[in-house]
Amino acid sequence: MDLLESLNIPSLPEQQTKTDHKCIVAALEKDSSIRLGFDVCLTCAAPLPKKAYICKGCKRVSYCSSKCRRSDQAHGHGPIVCNLLKLCNIDEDCEEGLLSAVEGTDGVEDARYRVRTELESYPATLANFITDSPLYRKILSKKRNKMVTLHVIGASTDAELWKGENDVYAAYTEALTAMAEDYSLHQINLVFIGINCEPILKETYIVLDEGKTSCRILFEGLVGNYEDVVAKSRSSRSEADIYVMFNPGLTCPDYSWKKVFDSLRSGKPFLISTNTELEAVMDCQWLYDQRLVASVPEAVVEMVRAESENTGNDNSDIYSKCLPDKDSGMFFGENPYSGLRIRQSGNFANDLFVKSKYILGGKIDKSSSGSATHIREKRKSINSDQDKEKKKKKLNTA
Repeated sequence: MDLLESLNIPSLPEQQTKTDHKCIVAALEKDSSIRLGFDVCLTCAAPLPKKAYICKGCKRVSYCSSKCRRSDQAHGHGPIVCNLLKLCNIDEDCEEGLLSAVEGTDGVEDARYRVRTELESYPATLANFITDSPLYRKILSKKRNKMVTLHVIGASTDAELWKGENDVYAAYTEALTAMAEDYSLHQINLVFIGINCEPILKETYIVLDEGKTSCRILFEGLVGNYEDVVAKSRSSRSEADIYVMFNPGLTCPDYSWKKVFDSLRSGKPFLISTNTELEAVMDCQWLYDQRLVASVPEAVVEMVRAESENTGNDNSDIYSKCLPDKDSGMFFGENPYSGLRIRQSGNFANDLFVKSKYILGGKIDKSSSGSATHIREKRKSINSDQDKEKKKKKLNTA
């Protein structure tokens, strides 16, 4: 059973930190790096006293006064958020080995399971989406009886590689079994590249055709910025068939993704996961704004258009006028392979997320994406198709 369902919670309350208080607005304008509820009061952004007022339930949210604490408990930090943050405490203790290993200890087994599902979400997401999604099946079909190379960009030892746990390779191998069998692949190169990655070179095997053949899984870890590592590499594995990025934070000011995408080949498919729906929408917009994709998914177009209409900025928002391109293979939605572990945002103390909760994918297209000409031509194409459909209906009714 899903964790939220078992707690009778319809959906994860992601953005619960109230940021419309005039003091918070002013504080964020002055310094966007402040951490509400951590280094300043969550309710009003005032500096915390030496003895801060902390939520007595979860002990993870700080205020400048009891008044601010009571105010937030009524409007943001309610019982649901507080109880979910309590689970964060248990899961962190479990991950750090601080909980009792005695069987039957309250919450220990549940916490272990939640932590494990988060780790397993990396191979499950990568393997299942690439195996089952039409966009990637086209690539795999061309690679039948051959070798396929997947680049995991921005990888880190702590995340995609499970802090170096030995069973990480068995988990990826098991997850990739269906892909190897369905396309009779003789080798899958899984290359992890990132500044927080570590050098690795390991191989496992998947037995195919009732033992007659096998598929070799080659794991490689490369340390450094993606664009630099690929430029220097002379290996055949330096050319990816599919790009994968877990929670890259394309719009986060702490990271610079433009150079990475400049080094990616146009026409190649990508798969990106994000922690929240808002991040997924922003990543779609960033890709379109940087002219890296021909369109954005239809669901994102509708969401941005609705938001634009609500704020009255429809005429000034180019994304609200962006037309979905069904031929681009772009998709967006919740990730059914994400884990059950709930985490607390590091900047807004009431905000919660699940790693890789949302997923989006498509093809790199650096030709004409995002241009006014592209949008006009797409409109003409859609209008033409609509006219043809109308004429067809008239003929059928005549």
